Amino acid sequence: MTRILMLIIITKFSFFAQNKDYLSLSKRIDSMSVEDQKYRKLLSKIYLGQTDTTEKQFIKAMLKKTDSLNEIEVKNIFYTYGYPKISMVGKNSSNKFWLLVQHCDKDVSFQEQIMKAMKKLINENECSKNEYAYLTDRVMINKGKAQIYGTQVEVNKEGTEYVPKKLYKPKHVDKRRKKMEIIPNSLQDYLDNMKRDFLKK
Repeated sequence: MTRILMLIIITKFSFFAQNKDYLSLSKRIDSMSVEDQKYRKLLSKIYLGQTDTTEKQFIKAMLKKTDSLNEIEVKNIFYTYGYPKISMVGKNSSNKFWLLVQHCDKDVSFQEQIMKAMKKLINENECSKNEYAYLTDRVMINKGKAQIYGTQVEVNKEGTEYVPKKLYKPKHVDKRRKKMEIIPNSLQDYLDNMKRDFLKK
């Protein structure tokens, strides 16, 4: 009876210790995400003409530095815990980790490792299909290949529209987007939304 009681106590202690560790991890990811978005939001305001452009180069330099520091932390987290799935850190923090990986463009092989980890977790509902699709496109473009879902875009030469970067079989892209639960399903609607939100009016 004593052994059983001790086993129960040890199990409960391990459970609470692990949950505390995951809570700490979630806060760590959230903090990194704040830094990740801070300078991107400032740059977005500059491009939209909503703020002064004199600090543009400084903001770009700070963004580059932040991405480099975050990349080190992202790798440390992944190699210590594996992919921070939803049951570990919650949907919000798991999403933020994915976004941080999106910005690790200097190490495409690492992004591919994350892709493989995410692919295994999709069927367990531990990460989202659309996040996996976005990262897949990111990796394909970073490798100089055609993307699959049309999530990676750029501004045209005239500066008037967003257009998809190199895309595999464009006629069927909406079906592929729907399958991966990418909203909006329509690539054209996605491009229109990007124009509305990120181009000067």
